[in-house]
Amino acid sequence: MTPKSLLTLATLAGLFFSPPSFAEKQLSVPTPIESKRDKEAKEKLFLRLGFGYRTLNRGERMEDYVDKTREQFTAMRGFGEFLQLGKQLPYFFLEVGLSPETNFLSRDSLELRISGAFSSSAIFGDSTSQKDFETWLMEWDLGSTPTNWTQHLDCYVALGVGVSYSPIAFGKYFQVRPAISLSGGISYIKAESILDIRMKGNESTQIVGKETLNLLGINEKIYAVTPQSGWGYFVEPAGEFQAQIGKYFLIRLKLGYRHEIFPNLNMVTTTELDTKTTREEVNIKYEACGFDGQLTFGVQLP
Repeated sequence: MTPKSLLTLATLAGLFFSPPSFAEKQLSVPTPIESKRDKEAKEKLFLRLGFGYRTLNRGERMEDYVDKTREQFTAMRGFGEFLQLGKQLPYFFLEVGLSPETNFLSRDSLELRISGAFSSSAIFGDSTSQKDFETWLMEWDLGSTPTNWTQHLDCYVALGVGVSYSPIAFGKYFQVRPAISLSGGISYIKAESILDIRMKGNESTQIVGKETLNLLGINEKIYAVTPQSGWGYFVEPAGEFQAQIGKYFLIRLKLGYRHEIFPNLNMVTTTELDTKTTREEVNIKYEACGFDGQLTFGVQLP
């Protein structure tokens, strides 16, 4: 082999086995680095606890049922305005939310939720009304009639699922988000109402006589107990303002309209009168619709 051949082999070896130059290093594929947006898009888990307050519109069928009760006490002037159903429902609220690894816009947020609500007179107390009526038979004043109307809620439980979407966030350390949400689920209610009427009587009642008054539909004692229970379902669209302080602390204000229906609410009324006891059972469609407001506090779980 000639010296010229050796030089040619050395040159080829250098082309195939020489270390990469600085330019070649720059052209090599870099290791993927997670971007800031990718970090923010990771799924987040939230836990919230709060207080809610609902207004209640009882629906036509429930109002018709109560109207029939009012018509039985026309001798007690003003009784119709007195016998009113409760129009509010305070409750406590627990929710778990999951924001998945999904972004449609740069700073939007999608959240999936499961929730539970609970209310009871054991926590918030009974709804009670008291009034002393004057009972009349045509133009005869039959005397004072103290009346008590108590509405007791044994329990109200609601379990639901929902979704919320916020298109944008403002701020960084103190972050505020407007959002819309939709939720739905099932509910159960168990309650009891008690109407206690005691006519004291006067000289007019003694003249007319108790038996005559009973024949005319007027009793000195009326004690009516009506337990109610049933399953229902609800749907609620709402608007929200969500705030996040730092990385973990959350506050949310929510206002929606809940359409809730108990299609077969069972009501059994047992009434003790002067001379007899009656029992009536009905099933009615109960619509408990109205505005719903919530204030919740929560944390983002690590």
